[in-house]
Amino acid sequence: MQNIQLDQAYIWTPEALEGVFLLKARFLRFAYKKHVHEEFGIGVIEQGTEKFEYQGETHFAPTKSIITVNPDIIHDGSAATEHGYQYRMVYVPPAFVQELLSEFLNHSAPLGYFSTPVTFDADISQRLLYALRLLENPSSNRLEAQSVFLHTLADLFVRHAQPHLFTKPVSAHPGVIRKACALIHAKVMENISLDEIAKEVGVSRFYFLRLFKTSLGLSPHAYLMMRRLELAKHLIQQGETLAQAAYDAGFADQSHMTRHFKSAYGFTPGQFQHAIRI
Repeated sequence: MQNIQLDQAYIWTPEALEGVFLLKARFLRFAYKKHVHEEFGIGVIEQGTEKFEYQGETHFAPTKSIITVNPDIIHDGSAATEHGYQYRMVYVPPAFVQELLSEFLNHSAPLGYFSTPVTFDADISQRLLYALRLLENPSSNRLEAQSVFLHTLADLFVRHAQPHLFTKPVSAHPGVIRKACALIHAKVMENISLDEIAKEVGVSRFYFLRLFKTSLGLSPHAYLMMRRLELAKHLIQQGETLAQAAYDAGFADQSHMTRHFKSAYGFTPGQFQHAIRI
């Protein structure tokens, strides 16, 4: 296992389980800016309470609750009280979950998504916390760590995910928002303008700016930065240098990427790069 200390947080890839990332952290003042993950974000609050915005609503995750964040859903996060909070997370790609459910459980239903980002299940919470602690410890029995985690993950999805549910931004004009997001995604490395997007989706730039913020809770520029961060993560995983990843993802320079990366994910690109190295 390789883990990286980041003030009060660690990120690493566990030796016992390929394809996932683990994070453990304790935050008092640090607040995540709005961001997305392409993976399911699943975790347990060990101490304290986290407060976060998700799908336009404020949620609170108290001690022993389970975080169940769907892929590609905008959210943030901060301590709900002055005492801070401590938690553990695992980021699991949808393909990983689909393979687990299909082959391990012979589960033929479509991949399910969670209806709420905070799930209460004392049994799953206890088992998941135990599994994440096993995966952290390099001296743990690998077979036990893998078995406990996979069984628990499968049970979490079977009990609490809904096969036909996929939460999307609520908007009076969902087609406009979808088209705009797709355009930004397609031109993530370009210096795209507000006028260009508004013209493409067929509304005025002023109306589009208000509609986008109302629908997603952030500006088009903030959404562009999120997509650039996701691209930068992929490029780093593919072995690009940090400077090259910053350039290819459309950032002004490496320091520009680093500032946004840390604000969104809680760790720097360099720490992420170190975590994925074997």
